[in-house]
Amino acid sequence: MGPGDLRSLDLQVWTSPSGGLSIFTCGVQWGWEQDGLPAPASLRQHVMPKFSFCARPQLSLTLRLPVGASSAPPHIWGISFPDRGTWDPAGALADGDMLPLLLLPLLWGGSLQEEPGYKLQVQKSVTVQEGLCVLVPCSFSYPWNSWYSPPPLYVYWFRDGENQYFGEPVATNNPDRQVKSETQRRFRLLGDVSKKNCSLSIGDARMGDTGNYSFRVERGRNVKYTYLQNKLNLEVTALTEKPDVHFLEPLESGRLTRLSCSLPGSCEAGRPLTFSWTGDALSPLDPETTRSSELTLTPRPEDHGTNLTCHVKRQGAQVTTERTVQLNVSYAPQSLAISIFFRNGTGTALRILSNGMSVPIVEGQSLFLTCTVDSNPPASLSWFRDGKALNPSQTSVSGILELPNIGAREGGEFTCRVQHPLGSQHLSFILSVQRSSSSCICVTEKQEGSWPLVLTLIRGALMGVGFLLTYGLTWIYYTRCGGPQGSRDERPG
Repeated sequence: MGPGDLRSLDLQVWTSPSGGLSIFTCGVQWGWEQDGLPAPASLRQHVMPKFSFCARPQLSLTLRLPVGASSAPPHIWGISFPDRGTWDPAGALADGDMLPLLLLPLLWGGSLQEEPGYKLQVQKSVTVQEGLCVLVPCSFSYPWNSWYSPPPLYVYWFRDGENQYFGEPVATNNPDRQVKSETQRRFRLLGDVSKKNCSLSIGDARMGDTGNYSFRVERGRNVKYTYLQNKLNLEVTALTEKPDVHFLEPLESGRLTRLSCSLPGSCEAGRPLTFSWTGDALSPLDPETTRSSELTLTPRPEDHGTNLTCHVKRQGAQVTTERTVQLNVSYAPQSLAISIFFRNGTGTALRILSNGMSVPIVEGQSLFLTCTVDSNPPASLSWFRDGKALNPSQTSVSGILELPNIGAREGGEFTCRVQHPLGSQHLSFILSVQRSSSSCICVTEKQEGSWPLVLTLIRGALMGVGFLLTYGLTWIYYTRCGGPQGSRDERPG
């Protein structure tokens, strides 16, 4: 292979400390020239692999230069292909300069493909919100056959534009390679690379992490390969994720309950999170207890239906997210009461709050009874009269009882019973039915029994008349006749 086989060939120069590794990664015959003549043997530092990687789209050449006087004249360096001639791109370097790394992209006709035996399985695109974490599953394979003790296997993740020989990877298992300071402890290799697991964990994602990343594998001199056809595209977006609030136990009035707040997608590799709680149910608590991801709470019946909010903030950032939940507190029945509505045109009502109250009513009236109680979940209500359950058809809705046109025999003790998982209650009253005063039935029923009274009155009247008549005749007799003849006193002449 020579210059005639290349579509384009560019020479770029990077500097590195003198004494670096000499690497050649394509099995072609080549050599260095100095000022048009073959370079001394001491400068021909190149490594020939056991098998060719010439199908790769890049050729890397490294030359180790001796350190000389800074005033040494510059020399023209070129690459010699003994079979096809010499290519001299006029790369002028002075003796004693820093070590140059020559990266020569070679573009062949046709599509670019991975080398046989090299495969990489990884997502092409991953999106994560700022401050959160993401795990990118990855697996790889490479050709390797060795009858001797194998050298260590090193893998790397590089960001596009980073030199893969002397640049800093974002993550690696090679202890001799320093990773980028901005990704240290945030980008980590997970899994066992010896089992060809190249999964990448990204924590505390930052907007600056957005970009493309490539994977590289190295093992000894023969395996040095970058999977350029399977790059990972990472996109970091603004934080919109809301925290999750978990109730570790059901909320029950008077019972200590624990709640926890967590932010999905967060991990230990990210920045520490600051939690805080707000809500009406927290007013009696010590403020310090509301600054943890876990909250202890003893709810009350009045806390049912109130809001509780968990706030999450990343330390060192002005990003805050929150979630509000509505408390569902279970509590036993309370405030049991019966309301009686009289349908007599006046719309009057009576409210019963205690057992045993007596309620008088005139027969023929209609009543509308409602039984109410405060509980959560809602209690089951049922009506009883004198201990017997009323026909369900009489109760159109739970807790409501209609008594139309009440008869004299429809009175008694009415009871509303409450059934609830947290307790039962009942409330009773006495319904007393009175006869109507406008009814004429009582008069007709008593007519036969009124004759003795009439006779008694007549007898009394006759006796009175007789007495008066006797008294009057006696008085006349004594006043006009002067009484009996034998009663006069006669005096002698």
